[in-house]
Order: sequence, then structure tokens, then C-alpha cells
Amino acid sequence: MPYHESIFAGKNFNSHYEYRLLNKNGQYIWLEANINTVYNEKGQFVRLVLVARDIIERKKYQNQ
Repeated sequence: MPYHESIFAGKNFNSHYEYRLLNKNGQYIWLEANINTVYNEKGQFVRLVLVARDIIERKKYQNQ
């Protein structure tokens, strides 16, 4: 079942991603994103919560 169908079917969708993006200054940056679903007391989908953070320093350390 595709994730967007499972969200509206009341199934929790929790996901973790790491992205390497090119910023407007031409430099690559790394972001970590966590996505979680929120449902009301009736089990109906309310919203997605996305938290993103800069992980450039962690990636530099890992690549040493």
C-alpha cells in the first residue's frame, strides 16, 4: 500500500531520510528529516509533522 493511502487508512507513517542538497551558494549540505503522522481521538488523520536538521558536522566526522 502506498504511504499516502496508508496515512488516510489510519496507519502510522514514520519515516527517516537523509538528503544531500545543493544550496543557493553552490555548496552541498546534508539534512536529516523525520516524518510522523498525527491522528485525532477518532483515529482520523490530522497532519504530518516534519522535523529537519542540519547534519553537516556529523557527515564530516563520519567521512574522516
